[in-house]
Amino acid sequence: MPTNMDRLIALLTEKERIMEEMAGSLTEEQSRIIEMNAAAVTDSTRSKEEVTARLALVTAECRDLMGVVGSERGMESSGALTLLMTVASDAERKTLAPLQQRLLRLAEDLVRRQDLNRRLLVRSLALIERSISLFSRVLGGCDTYGAHGHVSTGAAGLSFLSREI
Repeated sequence: MPTNMDRLIALLTEKERIMEEMAGSLTEEQSRIIEMNAAAVTDSTRSKEEVTARLALVTAECRDLMGVVGSERGMESSGALTLLMTVASDAERKTLAPLQQRLLRLAEDLVRRQDLNRRLLVRSLALIERSISLFSRVLGGCDTYGAHGHVSTGAAGLSFLSREI
């Protein structure tokens, strides 16, 4: 019968697998952002949200199980894996140390990928906003002074769409 520490190691390994899946989702999202495919970005976001929900669930389970293992080992507070490793056996530490390092590297990688995707989205939206602004100026809107001395924007009545077939 597996011990709670064995269960924790298995759960941390599952967390690692989900984080790797998240990295793949972020890479996919990045390519869809670069393609400027809004529908695909929306699908990618839904997929990423599902993976995020699973990751949050596993993280909460890990936190709870770390508390249980810490209590079993005589610790008052065991909210961190590093603290648990101080009371782990040599064999457990041999398994936990590299797993912890992989999880930390994955977490840093996920933060970098997510930040890159955020910047790409912000820049894409800025590009779209500049394009719309340009078309608005070209197709009509002009600033002028109204009757009460306030600036008002007029419209020339042009449209992006042709009404002829």
